Amino acid sequence: MRKLTEILYPSTMKFQCPCCDLEIPFFDVKIGFGQRWTREPFGCPHCKRLLSVSAIYAWSVFLGTLLLAVAIGISLRIHPLFLLVPTVVIIQLLIAMLAGAYVKAFFPPKIAEYYQDDLSLRQRM
Repeated sequence: MRKLTEILYPSTMKFQCPCCDLEIPFFDVKIGFGQRWTREPFGCPHCKRLLSVSAIYAWSVFLGTLLLAVAIGISLRIHPLFLLVPTVVIIQLLIAMLAGAYVKAFFPPKIAEYYQDDLSLRQRM
């Protein structure tokens, strides 16, 4: 019964911080990508550490929404073919909005402390 309530009302679901073991609200956990396709970090409201979902989870959600958008675009029989690309982009954005709310409820992400992929000390312009 609790799982059904979490699916119907995802805002009631909480995740656990791996650093302080306190609860993180559902909508504070971000799945998306930031600049240069790096995972988008989010902060724990209690210990203020930067956290992120695993790279495999973020990429699987992205590729899953992309494949679903392509399948829907092909099934709609969009012709000429050059119109398929903008159609798929629009469909993927719509699916990603739904996925952002419901994928975390069906498949909870593994949350870990955030480390930048690029740990060099060079200055970015």
